[in-house]
Amino acid sequence: MVNVNLFCIPFAGGNRYSFLSLEKAIGGALTTIPLDYPGRGTRYGEPLLKRLDVLCEDLFKQVRGKLQEPYAIYGHSMGGLLTYLLTKKIREERLPLPVHLFISGSRAPSMRRDMPDYHKLPRPQFIEKLRSLGGTTDEILNSEEILELYEPILRADFEAVETYEYAPCDPFDIPLTVFNGLSDRISREQAEAWQRETTFPIVLREFPGDHFFILEHTTVIASLIVRNVHAGFSLKNTI
Repeated sequence: MVNVNLFCIPFAGGNRYSFLSLEKAIGGALTTIPLDYPGRGTRYGEPLLKRLDVLCEDLFKQVRGKLQEPYAIYGHSMGGLLTYLLTKKIREERLPLPVHLFISGSRAPSMRRDMPDYHKLPRPQFIEKLRSLGGTTDEILNSEEILELYEPILRADFEAVETYEYAPCDPFDIPLTVFNGLSDRISREQAEAWQRETTFPIVLREFPGDHFFILEHTTVIASLIVRNVHAGFSLKNTI
């Protein structure tokens, strides 16, 4: 079986280690390559980036030398939006395109209008917003010491998402699967709007849970990713 790489792009506040459970569930079926943003994970200490276009350029530098082998891209939340922007960048550079895109917990880019400025909230309100979104443990939210390190990262990521402006482009000729939580703040309409970004009929899979439903359904999501990646690779090589 031909090796297929899976680039994984983190959610706001996340890092490469956020994908450990997914990587374990995928096993050797794919080569999982989790990416890191500056300022966290293996790149802690580097300056934080506060614009999605700059983050996209950073991701592109990480992957551009690895695009000659078949690959797919997966991103959750902010990572989903960056999956879209990174694919646009790869296409603009006329480099080999992914065999499949996987987006979870992310409204379609065309639906990102009038985003709230959560990154400007005073700390008490900002912490409560994080608590309501889920995915951040009480151990973090109740620790002043941890928040001193973690809060600037989250604010930078929120600012990047909240200041993004959608620029329509030709849809991708790439299969796209969307995962969404039934109790997430992202509506089915906002998830289905990903159809504007691909010529393939999107596949929308909904799961019980809130914005971080992925933590409760890792095994199923991993199985779906593996199945669709190999199906996409086979389809690409028969065209």
